[in-house]
Amino acid sequence: MDAKRQKVEKLLSEKRDIDIQINKLQQDCKHEKQVIKQVADESSFTVRYVCESCSRVLGWPNAEELKQFLS
Repeated sequence: MDAKRQKVEKLLSEKRDIDIQINKLQQDCKHEKQVIKQVADESSFTVRYVCESCSRVLGWPNAEELKQFLS
């Protein structure tokens, strides 16, 4: 393996470890305060409820809440 590939593999491994740690923190969070935010959604942004503490996406705002957020 060349040096670049080794570096990429190492970084991908670290990313997987970080993703596991984030997932664990989000699972353990009680999501006591939810806020409406724009979050990345594959190729665009969408408005969702997000936990203020752990940043986990929790759900969709209703039409009235969305209207208030956008104004």
